[in-house]
Amino acid sequence: MYEGNTLYTALPLGLILRQGRLAAAEWEIPVLAGGGNRRGNGNDSLPDSIYNGMSSAANACRQKFIGVSENGGVLHVEMIHKKRKEKKELEPQYYTSATNIQTVNYKVYYMSKKEKIFYFLLAFAVGALVGYLFYGGLAKDEFSQPTRLTYILNCTIMLIVGIVAGKVFLPIRTEQILKKRKNMLTRQFRDMLDGLTTSLGAGNNIMDSLYAVREDLQMQYEEDAYILQEVKIMIAGMQNNVPIEDMLEDFGIRSNIDDIKSFAEVFKVSYRKGGNIKDVIQNTYTILNDKMEIREEIETVVTSSKTEQNLMLVMPVALIGVIKSMSPDFAADFATASGVLATTIAIIIFAVAYYVGKKILDIKI
Repeated sequence: MYEGNTLYTALPLGLILRQGRLAAAEWEIPVLAGGGNRRGNGNDSLPDSIYNGMSSAANACRQKFIGVSENGGVLHVEMIHKKRKEKKELEPQYYTSATNIQTVNYKVYYMSKKEKIFYFLLAFAVGALVGYLFYGGLAKDEFSQPTRLTYILNCTIMLIVGIVAGKVFLPIRTEQILKKRKNMLTRQFRDMLDGLTTSLGAGNNIMDSLYAVREDLQMQYEEDAYILQEVKIMIAGMQNNVPIEDMLEDFGIRSNIDDIKSFAEVFKVSYRKGGNIKDVIQNTYTILNDKMEIREEIETVVTSSKTEQNLMLVMPVALIGVIKSMSPDFAADFATASGVLATTIAIIIFAVAYYVGKKILDIKI
């Protein structure tokens, strides 16, 4: 309250903390609400300097709160205890070039709704089948006959394992698509460099070489091939006076491939400094081609091991299925407590072994 020349409050807004709520005296209500009334209880009033300072602070304070209610002459400001978590903005899958052409962001891939449903249902079916084979048939009676609880547990296990399998498989499948697209783009980029080297060696300039490369690539790939789209973007950019080195740099950033990024950086420096562009492209092509040949040789060597690993992934499931279908008495042991425990431990060990084996066979150059 304000009495004479003394303001009896510890806060500039006159806000009082009461039982977890912020309250204000009568003369403080219009101040916090942004009103112009400076009157307090009785004939008390606030000087202009104090009122103006309180109004400014009140406006700043009011922005931090949501929900204002008046109850019996006391203003209550409801504070939000849980802050809203801002959703992380997703990186766009497509950009628009300087020539208003849609360009692909090769770093990300977002499945369509149909793809998500298809892959989720596929993983759900496989997961539900595996869950039933390993953990189905629990809670049978003394005559090894299924009870009502057995059917309930079977459905529950299949549902849980299927949902988990679907949720886990979607990001795995996305990574597989990204990896496949990256390898495809690298191979296509190598062919583009090969065409550029040949055309530049024949005495053509960059613009004419790009036209020649586009014709060569059209005979090798489909019209919607990634590298064909990129070449078309470069041609359209040069026709609109967009520097070729900037477009290559943008392509390298979007591709997220180290070889393309390095080529774009070297090309940019050489092109602007008047270097030998033909030698730059030729050297990049040679290095990239050698790396791909080594990668293909390694892939040939480890192909048999990867095939064996995939067979080992299927064998336990197939073996359990054969045992349960051909020998129900033996399969009944899987439904005991010790059988469930042993099965769980075996699955964990198998999953760890499969993960380690996959890492060993994933040789990167």
